[in-house]
Amino acid sequence: DPDQSIYAFRGAASDCFQKLREDYPDTLTVRLVESYRSTPQVLQCALQAISANEGERALLPVKRDGAAVRLAECVSALSEGIFIAKEIARMAGGLDMLGKGREEKLHSFGEIAVLARTHRALRTVEQCLRKEGIPCLSASDQSFLEAAEVSGTLSFFGAICDGKETAQAEEFLGGRSAFLRAKEKFQPTLRSRPRKILAEWQAYMHIETAAFRELVDAARYADMPEFLEAMRMGGEGDVLLPNGNPADGAVRLATLHGAKGLEFPVVFLYGINDKLLPLATGEETDTEEERRLFYVGITRAKEELILTTSGEPSPFLSAIAGLKRERSVPKTEYRQLALF
Repeated sequence: DPDQSIYAFRGAASDCFQKLREDYPDTLTVRLVESYRSTPQVLQCALQAISANEGERALLPVKRDGAAVRLAECVSALSEGIFIAKEIARMAGGLDMLGKGREEKLHSFGEIAVLARTHRALRTVEQCLRKEGIPCLSASDQSFLEAAEVSGTLSFFGAICDGKETAQAEEFLGGRSAFLRAKEKFQPTLRSRPRKILAEWQAYMHIETAAFRELVDAARYADMPEFLEAMRMGGEGDVLLPNGNPADGAVRLATLHGAKGLEFPVVFLYGINDKLLPLATGEETDTEEERRLFYVGITRAKEELILTTSGEPSPFLSAIAGLKRERSVPKTEYRQLALF
């Protein structure tokens, strides 16, 4: 699916099918248009979201009608997190769901995912979920990136690849002289496999920690610049996803990059705001790629899709008609805000 080409920084190209047809004009094209995953409401939302990108597309739902796609308009990023936490608790049968007399399908925590553009954005959601006592599985559960030997290593290789983070690298190594010696040794190796480079670095620095071993395990890229670029992207791609299948009893938190290939009965898309989607990085934004990321997030949902926004909404929302809009200002919000 060219609309799910979201790894341009790794060399993925969304126009590969078009180029194939140009190079081989007699190629027979067979379109797979039936969608067995999502409800008609989710598919309609997805098609509208991606409609501004070039290309022909069709998705025919096999499933029956489901719930309308919802958009919760909140007063702040934190209130988005609180809204999501309260909604998940309700969906799982907690809070005052029964008191409201609603007859809704209950979901286990493991059937629910919260997706966002960056890992940083997900931290607010994680904080709110944990405050509500909701188990969640997040990238921060693998916090090896926060270890000094890991962040220092990434700073060093970033410095010798593109000159960024030189000050941090020198501080990590104990001064400029040590930095220059290490640079002289490792700069010629940068086109080797990152795992091989890191193994040599591990011996050079005498590092023996579990966090560093996790970094080595994550470095499954063609070369060091590619690996560093993946780590720097808005959510480090899928590098930080926990290994194996998530626990059935935990809400899954993931970036839009990291969610590709996954599916959940219920999906919350958090932070559908301007400057976050599309992500403002200080460099030229690839709006079509950002729109494809949004499309990938939407199509992770099988049954229910809930979008949340605060402040200035994402310009991508203007393409979507039929959203069930709701203002979210819980009565207890300001009391709860003070607790965070």
